[in-house]
Amino acid sequence: MAVWNPGTLNPLFWIDPSDSATITLDAGTVAQIDDLSGNGRHAVGGGGNSNPAVSTSGMNGLDVMHFYGSQFVDAPFPDNMTDRTVFTVTKKDPTSHSYDNTAIYLTIQAGGNRQSQLNVNDSSGYNARLNFEDGDNAATGYVDLNPHVFMAGLEAGVKSYSRLDGGAHAAFDSIDTGLTPTANQYLRIGRNTWSLGGVSWVGDIAEVVVFDRDLTADERDKVEGYLAHKWGTEGELPATHPYKGNPPTDNYVTGVIMDASGNPCQRQVYIINRPIDGSRPDVIAYGLSDPSTGEYSLPAPVSGEVSRVVVSEDDSNPLLNDIIDRIQL
Repeated sequence: MAVWNPGTLNPLFWIDPSDSATITLDAGTVAQIDDLSGNGRHAVGGGGNSNPAVSTSGMNGLDVMHFYGSQFVDAPFPDNMTDRTVFTVTKKDPTSHSYDNTAIYLTIQAGGNRQSQLNVNDSSGYNARLNFEDGDNAATGYVDLNPHVFMAGLEAGVKSYSRLDGGAHAAFDSIDTGLTPTANQYLRIGRNTWSLGGVSWVGDIAEVVVFDRDLTADERDKVEGYLAHKWGTEGELPATHPYKGNPPTDNYVTGVIMDASGNPCQRQVYIINRPIDGSRPDVIAYGLSDPSTGEYSLPAPVSGEVSRVVVSEDDSNPLLNDIIDRIQL
């Protein structure tokens, strides 16, 4: 089974410094890191001493970007974007530095005002903080010097929230007061956009994934599970996280539907789960088989679920009357 990655959710922006082919170096520093989303939002370094360094095998044996006081990379963002979900993996540098009192490491900016930002404030017990516009909206909880997966999201006018390590530590959920749609937005990673003193990240930044929508709970779980297992922070996930034991996979149930005469045919195919906790079964995937080949391919359930693949009698009858397979993942 192939390991799942966030590309299946169509991110707006996605960088991964462990992929050396995406990095353009200038005197050993990151002049550019390419956007893996396919949207061409490549992040460009600040130039010279403002380019971040590459830390070889810096986290779980994988390369990361290292920031030490005034380094940053910028990427263009769409005009008037409001809803968003942001993920990043970071590790704070234990070395004291004049810039690390309020270490802002990811800012979406428009004009002179921040649209949203994630930062770690070590003056109050390493609180991870989520700010929207010019007001503090959230603090996710304690952050130590180990690598952590951070997630923050906004559904404009409805809610804003942040989560640390899949909810293993304190999470914050709040009612958003609104985010003004603004032109000329861009993302800055490493420090903020309006001053240097006291607002730059000191430490490592690994993968960063940004979506221009509020993800579903299942989608958030998948991205957190993917990042945690890749960067070695799965031990921080709570025991109840669906991907605590294993990362999400690109796993599909496939087969061929034949009619009574043995010919390929089109039928409605369903996957129905039977959760191990005894809760009510549910249809988790469905689709039509190919009319010419009879083939079908549907996303499989998560590990630990016993599921049935069922098919209707014909393409117009939705009755789930023919159990053709049972799968245990």
